[in-house]
Amino acid sequence: GHDQVNGRQLRDLIARYGLEDQLKVMGFEKDVRKIWEHCHGLLLPSRYEGAALVVVESMLCNRMAITTNTGRNCELIDDGISGFISESATVNLLDATMERAWQARHRWREMGKLAGQHIRQRYSRDPIGDFAERLKALAKKI
Repeated sequence: GHDQVNGRQLRDLIARYGLEDQLKVMGFEKDVRKIWEHCHGLLLPSRYEGAALVVVESMLCNRMAITTNTGRNCELIDDGISGFISESATVNLLDATMERAWQARHRWREMGKLAGQHIRQRYSRDPIGDFAERLKALAKKI
């Protein structure tokens, strides 16, 4: 978030494990599209989610997601096609899912494009307007 409450803790963990060359903390960015310009995909190993906005954001920015079978993730992501779903956030299951994703790394760009297409096909850009149109059509039938 904007206040970077956990930023120092995250940077300390990255340093502790010597991952400074592999992981970068970019800080807060107001424009979501700019975040995804620098990322190949999303890794969200959640144990509990409702409808994770970050999954939708990544898909709208044509990025594939690696996540768990929580919330609406299975509704949003086609496993192995537009992203990867782990049955749970256990070490072994998530490791297996990440390995599947790594083996398909040459398809990540293609998968991201499919993710973007799928999210736009499944959900309207104007859900309120579409609902109003359906109500008007229904009212005409009555």
